[in-house]
Amino acid sequence: MEKKLFSVLCLALWGLLSLPSFVCAQQTPYLKDFITVDVPDPGGLDVSADYLMMNDAIDLFDFREGEVDSSTLNASPALGDLKGGRLLVNLGILPSTGLHAGYTRSEIAAGPFDFTIDTWELYLRRQLWSQSPRSFVGASVDFGGRIDRARDRHITDLSQVNQLIRRLGPEFSEVSVSKVNDRGIDFVSIDSGDGVALLTPQAGLPDFEVSLTDVEDYSFFGRLILGRFFDGGGAHLFFEAGRSVIDTTIDSNIALFLPDEQFLPDSVNQGLAELPMDLDRDETYYKVGGNLQLQLPFGLLGNLKYEYLRLDRDKDLSFIDYNHIVTGDLIWPLGEHVALDLGATYLRRQFNGVIPFMYNTLSQTTFDHDYGFVNLGVVARFY
Repeated sequence: MEKKLFSVLCLALWGLLSLPSFVCAQQTPYLKDFITVDVPDPGGLDVSADYLMMNDAIDLFDFREGEVDSSTLNASPALGDLKGGRLLVNLGILPSTGLHAGYTRSEIAAGPFDFTIDTWELYLRRQLWSQSPRSFVGASVDFGGRIDRARDRHITDLSQVNQLIRRLGPEFSEVSVSKVNDRGIDFVSIDSGDGVALLTPQAGLPDFEVSLTDVEDYSFFGRLILGRFFDGGGAHLFFEAGRSVIDTTIDSNIALFLPDEQFLPDSVNQGLAELPMDLDRDETYYKVGGNLQLQLPFGLLGNLKYEYLRLDRDKDLSFIDYNHIVTGDLIWPLGEHVALDLGATYLRRQFNGVIPFMYNTLSQTTFDHDYGFVNLGVVARFY
């Protein structure tokens, strides 16, 4: 079904590209992060600011709750609420050459954990040729990169600690940590799963924790865009390939609470020997998609963007290796230069491939859920 949908969208876009054009050249009214062949005129500026959100009140299609019940949401990294902000800038720096810069700060509830993620994107767009009576389509290329970075997390809540420990591997599936008080003395209790607990006095020791550090990824990409304007809009196809470098380290201070390693089964001791656990990796991705923009009644502008994302990963990370991403925006001009923007984004497999570090050997089996969020903001253009 998904392949048929992808084929139909591609054929529809090509059909639009084949329509007779009533204009030789035209500019996209607003650029934002739309994937079109356009660049701003030298010195031209396109700026937008959005508020991003997902919660129970706006989860109209049950993207957040329809896929998982509350118990699953608390036990796995299935995504919950999202809030954040986004700033996008498009600047014309030379004839036929523009610079796009974007920054997003998002706070995402991923099961029992909350992530604060900073995302930067920068790319240069060079228009190879514009649409004219002698050229069937216009064409542009983009070259750039993205960075996603999450704040280090030091998790001391024992319910969250236990959930994360059990994801470290099957050898930890029965391990649990708790706090007990015996005759006024606080102890940390570690149960290896055989019904025998090791009690370590808390006095003089820090809180038991599991930490996630160096959580970030870097992506570099190139993109080819082909597009054609027609009376009242434009249609564009794009092809993108990129390489991502992902860093994540998981560690724990459990060794401080294990004076007697003979207490634990050999399999658990072997697992502890692997801490800190390095989840670093590289992966290649490919995208193909389309961007359709139409002038609508009452002066509105609609933009629909579709992306099919395919990821080339190692075999032990191939549980979910694709994503479908659909983004729609409705822009309402308030004057010659400023407009309101209401949009929504649908992700077939959460942020798989969109925020690369969120997918790893511990979380990959939880990415079989839909997700979506909305954005509300303003966009201004000065050409």
